[in-house]
Amino acid sequence: MRLTVDIDPSSGFCAGVIKAISTAEQYLREHKPSADEFAPVLYSLGAIVHNDEELARLGAMGLRRIDRLADLFSGRPIVASESATADPAPVTPVLIRAHGEPPQTYREAAKAGIPLIDCTCPVVIRLQNSIREAWQRLEPRKGTLLIFGKKGHAEVLGLLGQTDGKALIVESAEQLDALDIPSGSGNLFPDDQKPGRVRSGLPKIARTGGGKPSDGTRYHLQTGVFAP
Repeated sequence: MRLTVDIDPSSGFCAGVIKAISTAEQYLREHKPSADEFAPVLYSLGAIVHNDEELARLGAMGLRRIDRLADLFSGRPIVASESATADPAPVTPVLIRAHGEPPQTYREAAKAGIPLIDCTCPVVIRLQNSIREAWQRLEPRKGTLLIFGKKGHAEVLGLLGQTDGKALIVESAEQLDALDIPSGSGNLFPDDQKPGRVRSGLPKIARTGGGKPSDGTRYHLQTGVFAP
């Protein structure tokens, strides 16, 4: 049996990931490994891309993955660089991948003197800004902000951090339907879910929030604004 595999010419990484990889490549070329070929040239906070072959290629150039900034200090708590007991700030910078990070990550890096190369996707940045601005309006009136996405996903954690962890994450229309959302207080920010799944949950928000812009209820998609 002969198997033919056709690759879509449009397939590949998204623009944000391509930018992150290109940025990493440029830095790695300009800062080649020292005599110690295993010495890291650049750290990536989380996997820069979900592709083992690409990770291996970049790894050979000197990219190393860490899962948290504290990994640079052998698990010891990050302390202010001005402190006499502080660990020396690492020379090797840390790349923020396209998924983005919560504000806490940037505060920890600044506190410890860790240089960052921020490759957060522009689309993600816009969504983070929208969520932060919406939360600043909602919090004083005890509003509810919902993020429609996968719990624990790196991008969702970055979005959740814009609300100091106070937004609610829902993963399905069923979970959304079980929520008791006060009238006029719900803002729905879909993250990485399929549009069909997002729209299936909108009637619940429309019922509780009135479905009118004057109620302060808006539905933000990464590709724009959707209102039923």
